[in-house]
Amino acid sequence: MQRREFMTALMSAALVGAFGLSGCQEKKNLTVVVPFAPGGGGDVLARIVLQPLSEEISRAIVILNRAGAGGNVGTRSVIRAAKGEGLFGYVTNGILCVNKHLYKSQNFDPAKDLLPVASFTKMPLVLALNPKANPAITDFKSLTDFARANPKKLAFASSGVGTTSHIAGELFAQTLGLEINHIPHAGGAAAANEVLAGRIPFFIDVMPNVLPHAASGKLIALAVTSAERSAQLPEVPSLKELGLKDYDLYAWDGLAASKNIDSSFIDAVHAAIGRILTRDDVRARLARLGAEPMPMSKEEFAKFIKTESPRWESYVESFAVPSTSESTR
Repeated sequence: MQRREFMTALMSAALVGAFGLSGCQEKKNLTVVVPFAPGGGGDVLARIVLQPLSEEISRAIVILNRAGAGGNVGTRSVIRAAKGEGLFGYVTNGILCVNKHLYKSQNFDPAKDLLPVASFTKMPLVLALNPKANPAITDFKSLTDFARANPKKLAFASSGVGTTSHIAGELFAQTLGLEINHIPHAGGAAAANEVLAGRIPFFIDVMPNVLPHAASGKLIALAVTSAERSAQLPEVPSLKELGLKDYDLYAWDGLAASKNIDSSFIDAVHAAIGRILTRDDVRARLARLGAEPMPMSKEEFAKFIKTESPRWESYVESFAVPSTSESTR
């Protein structure tokens, strides 16, 4: 390239950059903190909804994974974002409704210190059994019969103390009046591995942690925790159908923001997510994980969080879930 051509190209690029940055704030990257490890269930769900956001609002989307303390580490960074550097944060029922009752050192309340932006999805859990773990347990009836006949001799795995998986198992036992043992693990994959190995007979966890093993025949899906059957497991009854008439439990997620973000921008992001949740490709990807879009207005989402919070608090108190200190800052 001749020097004159090079200088012309360089000047053109500078002009494009200048016009592209006009309005400065409008063209800044949108940064979202996902408070879980890359590749995990929460991270995958978040990215399915967040990645199309770039084309919807004409901004680059930067996703930062800041895992630790059940989501508290990343969430705290969103709340404490400096003025002019507002952040968005991926949130779940655990982050917004459970952690403040679980972590005794938590000195913030996400439900009060964050602005609700948009709800994403809801997702039932699945009660999954490995019949090789105990020859006396092969289906739902034999599972509950064994538990009644052998108090405290049946165990269930969970993805950790205070997680939705743990609460689902405790609620299952309480509803049926069973005495069973809880064996917590460091995440859903670890819990699934223990059940797959036959060391623990069953667990109740979110669909992404169960569906692959149920599809391969390594585990038997006995029931879903939502009031209605799941489209991903249409042949599997709900616990409500099996006699637990008040059992209706599901995980949910969404997006929140630090309080220094302009309301007009939050409105734009909210509207964009609403459009994303209607896209066939996005809905198909979510469905493969057993997640169902749960669009709401900002006001409805805020009200939903307030309604859900006391319910999850009652679970933590009812099951005497031990409080813990945050191990990761």
